[in-house]
Order: sequence, then C-alpha cells, then structure tokens
Amino acid sequence: MILYFDNRISDAQLMPKGFYAELDKIRESKSNYKFQDRLAVTMYSLASHADIPWSQIIIKYEIIPKDKQNQKIFEKFVRELWPNAKIMYGQSVKIDQYREISNIIDKSKDNWVFYAANNDHPFMSVNKDTLQKCLKKAEELSKKNKYVSIVYSHFPEPLHMARAGTTLHDIGFPSSKIIEENEDTIVALFPKGYTTSMQIVNKNLFHHWVNISVPESAPIWKLENVYNYFPKRKRPPQILVLPKKELFAHFDGYSHNKGTGHLVPAALVPPLFIPQGFFDKKIKIAYGYDKLREGWVNIIPLKKRFSFEDTKNGTDLKISLKDIPLFWKKRIKKIDINPKADLNGLEESAQNQKRKIENVYLTRTWWNFPFYEVYVYQFRMRNLIKRVLSTIKPVKEWIKKIEIKYQIKL
Repeated sequence: MILYFDNRISDAQLMPKGFYAELDKIRESKSNYKFQDRLAVTMYSLASHADIPWSQIIIKYEIIPKDKQNQKIFEKFVRELWPNAKIMYGQSVKIDQYREISNIIDKSKDNWVFYAANNDHPFMSVNKDTLQKCLKKAEELSKKNKYVSIVYSHFPEPLHMARAGTTLHDIGFPSSKIIEENEDTIVALFPKGYTTSMQIVNKNLFHHWVNISVPESAPIWKLENVYNYFPKRKRPPQILVLPKKELFAHFDGYSHNKGTGHLVPAALVPPLFIPQGFFDKKIKIAYGYDKLREGWVNIIPLKKRFSFEDTKNGTDLKISLKDIPLFWKKRIKKIDINPKADLNGLEESAQNQKRKIENVYLTRTWWNFPFYEVYVYQFRMRNLIKRVLSTIKPVKEWIKKIEIKYQIKL
C-alpha cells in the first residue's frame, strides 16, 4: 500500500469561530482535550501511520504561514519515521499537480493508494488485523470490479452508511446497498461513487479522479473536489469495503454532523487528544482510579462524564486497557492499575460504551416506523431545497450566514 499524504498544515480555522461551538468549548477546557496546534496534531497522526507497512511514502505538505523552523521540525520528524520517504513542499491545489503524483504512483507495482488529504486522522486500532482483512477483501473484489475502495475513518459511519433503515443511510446515502457482509467487513455498492478523501483506493479509481476534465485554474484542495466538474449522472459505480471495527478516527470528532439528522454527540464519541508525554515516549496511564491525575491519561469506564465535561469527576477515556491504540504502546512509560478497582465492572462498562457507539444512529423499527419516516423525509426535503436554492449565489451566501450565526446546518 502506498501512503500519499497531501495537506496544508495551519491553525487557521476553515469555518468562523463559533461554528463548531461544542468543539470550541471542549478545546478550551482545562483537560487533556485542550487545544493542540495543527503541527503537533499532524505529527501525532503520522506517528500512528508508522506501524503500517508501506511500499512507498509520499509526503506533500505546506505550512501556513510559512515557517522555516517548523518546516525543519516536521521534515526531521518524518525522516525519523520513514528515512526513505519522498518529501515534497507545497500542497496540491491544481489538477496538474495531482497528475504529477499519479505519474509517481504509477511507477510502483502496488495497486493500493492510501489517500490522506486530511492531516488529523490517526490510526486508532489496537492492531493491524482489520486493516489487513479489508485490504484482502478489496484485492479480491478488484479482480471483478473496476473501482474499489476502503473507507478508513469516521467510525461508526462505515457500519451504517449502506445499511437501509438507519438515518445515516436513508438521509445521507439512500442509493447505496449492502451486497456482502461478514464478521469483519461490509461490502457495499455506491451506484454514483463515493467522493470523500478518507479512502484507500485502487489505482483505477485514483486514475479516474485525476483524469476527470477540470479547468486548469480550478481550485482542487482535495481530489473529492473533482466531482464538482463531473455530472452526477455520469459518475461510475464504486464498490466500498467498510470495516466493522474502528481503524482511523477524526481528531476533532464529529461536530460537523450537527444538523444533518445523524449527529454523533461528543458526550458519546469525543474528539481525540494527544497524551501528555507522547512525543517523549513518557505516556502515563492511570486505570480505574476515582480521581483524575494531572499529567496522566485517566481511564475510568464507569464514569458518566468525560474530563472536558467535568474536570474533577470525569474521565479522559471510557475504554478497556486492551483497546489502547497500537501506536501508543511503544510510547507508554507507566500503567498504574488501581488494585482495589472492580476490573470486571470496568471491562463491562467499556464494552457497553463500545456498543452504544456502534448503535448511535436512529434505526427504523416496527414501533417507531411512522415517526422515523417523517424524520427522514423532512431531512431529505430540506437537503433537496437547499441544493436548489444554493444554485442562486445570494441565497447560497445567506444560507451560509444563517448556518454560522445559529450553528446549524440548513
């Protein structure tokens, strides 16, 4: 698998302050969830990728505002992870730049491209088993299907995006359907393709993206933007492999889903944080203690609130010790387990939390059927009206102002 990382590293917010009010409040808290600069987040994410075997590594980046000192820090860090990485300064923003990368990728015999157009999606899995099973399934499917990919982040979305009878599918991806499923993966057909940049794609799909006819001057911040110039009716079908366990996660959580009809609240799936001592390989973990310790990662699955909600009686994580991310393990200095803790109770609470996350979306049942259909219908109609009105520039700008002012998605 080829790692292709292509990003701008900047602390400037894409949306105005206040648009993601919940996330802003979390990052302002005096907890482990406090704000971290984007360079640190990027390095944290790339460090997590180091445990994955790559056939080729392409790191294309740009630091805004330009800072030679930070550039040296970043490239030194990358070289320590991968001495043979191909490092290129300057984020790709035009289609010709992506085509240059495609030419480099074509020289490799590897058929799979891990496209990382986001700098904040660390590998949070406890091992590489599920990732390897996804790749094996994708390789098998690519023998009979032209365009195949693996969705690697935003869990638990992969569990539900193709499953009819859940809000994520019925509002967001109603045309998708499951064609195969086992204990590790879901295989789904997306008739008009799937355009987000959090995918491991086969070369056929990567070539399709970069060879779409796009004006040379058009801004292409991510390859998903090419579909802005490609009629939906002409988009080819795509086979997606969807993992049934978490692989990667978005550092800032899922606040962007507010107002979509399938919100994942931070109180259930919080954003991520960089453990104190991570870069010095001095992480300290306190497990099962009732009180929070400063400078430690506190794991107390029995707690109702996270530390960003309650800095005195909350917890940093609600996971089992066996669910500690793989890339943390080489950087842990000490794990202190409370000898008086109810370990079975902690484990049961951690598993209950995991089940809640897996079933976060509203699901259609025999008893909620009328309510569910009305709920889905209103969001579908709203999305349709918004798409039509957004073709009128003044109306589009007005919608954006309202969304920012009231922190909602119309």
